[in-house]
Amino acid sequence: MQNQQTVAQSTATIASAVRTFSGNMAQKAALEQEATRQETLDDWAQHQPEQLAKYNSKETEAEKTNFLLENSPSFQTAYETKASWGIGGSNS
Repeated sequence: MQNQQTVAQSTATIASAVRTFSGNMAQKAALEQEATRQETLDDWAQHQPEQLAKYNSKETEAEKTNFLLENSPSFQTAYETKASWGIGGSNS
């Protein structure tokens, strides 16, 4: 009985640590996605103002995100990383 309790407690501790780690990674990925969004917009402002104008013409955040996904490989990578750490993602 003591061994079962020890195993159960250890399993719960490990599961909690994994949830904490996954949550931290998801938060980090979200911050990196937003940083990449801003870097892309800053780059467009300096080098591709027509891209920035197209981005700014989008009415919703979903449209803006889709535009970034279609036009910025670095944003697409950051977006996919965030999705992989989020709920239901391959790393969650």
